[in-house]
Amino acid sequence: MSPRSSTKTAVMAKLSISRDVKGCENFMDALLRSKEETPFACYKHLLDVYAESGEHEKAVKLFTMMQNSGRATSPTYTTMMNMWAKRGCFENCEQLFEGLLRTGPGPSVGNCNALLWMFVRKRDVGSAMKLMSRMESGNLPAPHAGCMSAMLTLYSTARNADKVKELSSKIVAREDCKEPEYHSVLRALCQLGLVDEAEKIMKVVEEEGKYLQPRLYLKLLNGYTNIRNREGVQNVIVRMKARGFGLSTSFYNGVLSAYFSMEDNDEAEKLWNDPRFEKDESSYKTILRHYIKQKKHRRACDIALEMKRRKVGGPLSMYPALVQAAAKEGLLDEARQLILEMRRADEKPTAELYSSVIESAAIRGYQETVRDLLHEMTEMGLEPVLGTHLAILSSCGTTGDLATLKRTFDHLRERGLHTNNLVVTKMLHALRRNGQDQWAVNLFSELVAEGLRPDAIVFEQLIPASVQLNDLKLVTDHVQMAVSAKVPLSIRAVKSSSEFAAANSDEDLLTTVLGNASAQVRKFVVGVCRMKAYSILAGRATAAEDRDRCQQEIVETYAWVMERLEHASERDAAYLMDVMPDEAEEIYGALKKPVGLEGRSGLVRALCRSDRLESMEKARELVLDAMSNRVYLALDVLNLFLRRSINVQGLNSDLAFSVFRELVEKKPSPFTSLILRHGGNVYVNCQGSASTHLVGLSLMYISRTYPVGSGAGEVFISMGVGNAVELVRALNEMKIEHTQTADCLVVSRRAVASWNNGHSSVKAPSSI
Repeated sequence: MSPRSSTKTAVMAKLSISRDVKGCENFMDALLRSKEETPFACYKHLLDVYAESGEHEKAVKLFTMMQNSGRATSPTYTTMMNMWAKRGCFENCEQLFEGLLRTGPGPSVGNCNALLWMFVRKRDVGSAMKLMSRMESGNLPAPHAGCMSAMLTLYSTARNADKVKELSSKIVAREDCKEPEYHSVLRALCQLGLVDEAEKIMKVVEEEGKYLQPRLYLKLLNGYTNIRNREGVQNVIVRMKARGFGLSTSFYNGVLSAYFSMEDNDEAEKLWNDPRFEKDESSYKTILRHYIKQKKHRRACDIALEMKRRKVGGPLSMYPALVQAAAKEGLLDEARQLILEMRRADEKPTAELYSSVIESAAIRGYQETVRDLLHEMTEMGLEPVLGTHLAILSSCGTTGDLATLKRTFDHLRERGLHTNNLVVTKMLHALRRNGQDQWAVNLFSELVAEGLRPDAIVFEQLIPASVQLNDLKLVTDHVQMAVSAKVPLSIRAVKSSSEFAAANSDEDLLTTVLGNASAQVRKFVVGVCRMKAYSILAGRATAAEDRDRCQQEIVETYAWVMERLEHASERDAAYLMDVMPDEAEEIYGALKKPVGLEGRSGLVRALCRSDRLESMEKARELVLDAMSNRVYLALDVLNLFLRRSINVQGLNSDLAFSVFRELVEKKPSPFTSLILRHGGNVYVNCQGSASTHLVGLSLMYISRTYPVGSGAGEVFISMGVGNAVELVRALNEMKIEHTQTADCLVVSRRAVASWNNGHSSVKAPSSI
């Protein structure tokens, strides 16, 4: 090749590597116009850039031209085969190989390797083994280490540990085994948990030092992570640091991922805050991916906002997941901001993405936000999808807007979507939430007549509705309908119907329910349901023999359940605490540490069912400990604690005051309703200036969350107008000492006025 041709090829190669399609085309046009000989390699580079950039039609056209002019060689066939394999067009790939055998320049080992990797993508072990057999017998070019790596990947995907170990030994014994092959071997072994085998190979690489690269250590790190071997992870980290690989971004990213995979968020956060960690876009995507997977939605949103502040490459590919994460957490402002960022980056949000935010706003009762988002969708030309209508049904269920609920369902009926199981589930849930159980049951009967084939989630709403109607025949019919249709019962359906069967002393129905729980309803939960049901039966039994039989069933089932407690989820354990409140502390002590949100909520709920001051104080410590770590227990649990603390005779109201103070001072938005509900009770029961100031601050906080007067009015109504007037006076006296209460005073006066407007029979003194 002449120096001039070499220069042309080098320029084309550079453009091809950067995948600059336009640049390659312009350069080729210039070469063709110059009427000088165009090197074959330039055509090959243009074909490569077309294949890699998704310009498949142009690639096919160029390859056909090369075939017709006799310029198609084995490397060009390899390029086309890889392109078709990546697109999933496996038949095209095989046709090219067969054509190469018949009329082409003859197969090369590269062509065979391309076909092998196609079989890897198809997970076709049989065809790959036949091809390797032909190569090893001499009918085709002999396989190189890369071909064997392809087979190794295939065996690893098929989880064939024996074949992986056998082939790994053959690959590392070859003279042409280099760093890529070592990487493939370590990856395959570590994926199957064969870390000891991987260590043997890594020791050889370390001794030779020839192909020692950080990514080999990272594969070994992944292996130890997969088998949860913390000692092994630390050992690999030490070895990487000893060889100078401990300060690279790839090292930090690998270790970060390892900590997250072992659910060691504390170590991951320490590493994240290490000033030596030079974070790149991959670092942010790693931590985002894991927090989204762990459903730590708030933390994921914080990381996304940090990316924005530091102007790290925008994670557009992760924006949909981030929007959904923010929506699930109720961070509606953040979700809308992320959607805005997508639009600014010319990334059009989908109707499904909008629907997830609309549903979150609807569940929380933010109707204005729902209307704004629907308006945005219309402006962008996005047609409401099924998810949007489902969100509106949820919204109506939250707000009690039954008229809009019916209109939306009628619209779905016109579109033929009214018998969709998701639609029916949302509709039944909305009706049940508003006490319309009879309407829900009647609607279900109508829809069955119109062709509805209910699934488990429909029965999950239907059966509790029929239970609420206290109709044994109806409940039995609905359970039998599910059993006849071979639809397994969900946890909610099992819990409600088993307790109802026990309350009606119907052991036949109880047996049917417990015997038809879905696979998702763990045997542990079925055991707890059995205990709950038989405790009810024991209480209703009139004969001593029946009571003894039920008690024996409870004792045996409890022993069986406790044996399996360590493998149960915290949610299941919390249900067990609810069924056996006297044993709640024992159950809590048996849970795997650290105990999370579900376990703590279960114990607090159980403790609150006791009248003992000691139990309530333990509950308070659990609540405050969780809140000090920014972990907030379930809304119903905190509500129960505050109510019991204030209302149970003989309990010191300071129990409620300490928790209420934490809620007001930290202002977690999901608990605004608690502040509304209990503000008045705290003021009435907890005397003194601290209580007055605290309720004043809560009113001011509420005024920024709700329309002025509406939220604060609830507090005044809960405490009574006399106490409301007293509070306004107290706040008036404190406004010089506490400047924040000046705003609150205005809110308080308006709230009293609002209360007066709605209650004309009782007026607050006009002097306020």
